[in-house]
Amino acid sequence: MGLDANTLLFIRRIHNLRGPLEKTATIGRQEIHVPSQVARRLLRTRVDYEFGSFCEPFLVEHFGSTEVHSFDNSDYEGASHVLDLNEPLPSALYEQYDTVIDAGSMEHIADTMAVLENLSQLLKPGGQIIHVNPSNNFCGHGFYQFSPEFYFSAYSSLRGFTDLEVFLAKASNSRTWFQVTTPGGGQRVEVTSGLPLICLVHVQKATGDISFASFQQSDYIHNWDLDPALPESNRTGWYSKIKAYIKKNPRIYGFAIRAYFSIIASSPYQIYFHRWKRGFNSRNKWLTRVSARQVN
Repeated sequence: MGLDANTLLFIRRIHNLRGPLEKTATIGRQEIHVPSQVARRLLRTRVDYEFGSFCEPFLVEHFGSTEVHSFDNSDYEGASHVLDLNEPLPSALYEQYDTVIDAGSMEHIADTMAVLENLSQLLKPGGQIIHVNPSNNFCGHGFYQFSPEFYFSAYSSLRGFTDLEVFLAKASNSRTWFQVTTPGGGQRVEVTSGLPLICLVHVQKATGDISFASFQQSDYIHNWDLDPALPESNRTGWYSKIKAYIKKNPRIYGFAIRAYFSIIASSPYQIYFHRWKRGFNSRNKWLTRVSARQVN
């Protein structure tokens, strides 16, 4: 676990926009995985530490943390609080922190709902959570890889959160990020990539009453909220009308199925869908390209 170049830039962005981190909690004791000469160039200020140093003094000196406490399931790295985030937190820790940083820890904890609940309980109302978690092509790194949809659904305004921002970035590239548009209209944010991607997430806790008992994916909620009195063909448009007609004609249906699988297996379609329509680039309608070093 540690702060890499993208994480440093993301924290700098939040610090520049919202001010000092103040009392801070880190999930796991975080090392700094950026050589000091690189961090000096990224942050445009003098830094003095050794690669692999723990981040507490760094956050205090450069990002306005007043205190930094770490939470881990083991004391092997000297965490401030040794406890299992799969289990409820002691109530004495509720609403004690202004900023919670998860720089690559949540994917290693089995009960994700418990983690979200615990991170939110740590925060004072008005506090902020920062996530940097694996997305595409991190199979085996932890228990989970996260999609932008997870954060949009988990940190809904209905659940007591505000000012959610989600970015995707190549793990190996700290120059370019893509800001993800909030999903809507029953459509899914889908992104394919050939290289490992990470999610960079920032959200603010608006109230003290937070619950993660249940949440659903946004496109399902959209479809469930449609008027059930309307026939399916009227509720979902021309595509469903054509689909319903084809299903009523066995010969046409058989031909359509064979044609469909031939088309999606073809190279032109694979290029169109995976590199263009859903690819990790600005042609994907859900993604807006930004400079990671000028987004602050």
